[in-house]
Amino acid sequence: MNNLSDEQLLQKLEKNFSHYSIKLKRQESELNSFCKKTGLLPDRSRQQAYGFGRSTAQKAVWKNKKAVANSAEKSIIKTISKSVKIPDNCNYLLKSETNFEKYNDSELSADILKAINGAIEKRLSENDDFIFDEIKIAKFPIGNKSVFITNYETGVHPKTQLYLNRDYFLNVTLDEFNAACLNYYDSGWWQSENIEDLVNHEIMHARINYYNSFEKTEQLYQFLNEDTRVKGFCKLVDKYPDEFLNEVYVAINKGKSISKKYLDVYYEYIDTYLRRY
Repeated sequence: MNNLSDEQLLQKLEKNFSHYSIKLKRQESELNSFCKKTGLLPDRSRQQAYGFGRSTAQKAVWKNKKAVANSAEKSIIKTISKSVKIPDNCNYLLKSETNFEKYNDSELSADILKAINGAIEKRLSENDDFIFDEIKIAKFPIGNKSVFITNYETGVHPKTQLYLNRDYFLNVTLDEFNAACLNYYDSGWWQSENIEDLVNHEIMHARINYYNSFEKTEQLYQFLNEDTRVKGFCKLVDKYPDEFLNEVYVAINKGKSISKKYLDVYYEYIDTYLRRY
């Protein structure tokens, strides 16, 4: 192989050689183990591979040892990584049902958890009229690009669940997350500039759940989807009109100037489905 001039071909052949070298050494080890357990003698004539002489065999041994060492190194790194710990001052997350312990501290940023907790506690200090019983990382359905999903589970013990899309929350820093969020804001897609704004959007969903039955909540969203007055507030609302109240709520909490025509529609729905705040 050393006489090849094509660098890419050389690398490809080297990779293939490594793969089959490791495979042969593993098979050899398994055969020796089997013979030892059964008392059989190995038949060396049936173990030979054409072109696999002493020199090649030595290379195979070296490749196998290197692969085992790399595997062990990866295992050690994985062992060293610890499950992410909810910061002690994140009181709301600490009392909620979560699944953050499934992820290590290199996957899920503690700063992101602090930001989510801070946004929730800030709104609770103003109006104690919502709850997230569960806050969990989840794999969203294929094609669903939502950052969060707030779900209302009915039944004997109804609860509001806040799901975080693992595609956006794992292996990212808080600064990177907020920068991506700001890009969407600058494009006119939504009113959120950072993670706090996105949480406020979901808090409005939770408040709607808090004040209304499942049937009445569905009625509200149906009315919004048919209300042409909400068009033009932002691109997100143009595509999903039932997000109108949430996006206005985000803008209000940022102190952003909002056209009277949108505020009138907003408070019309608030007066009907929520208390005014």
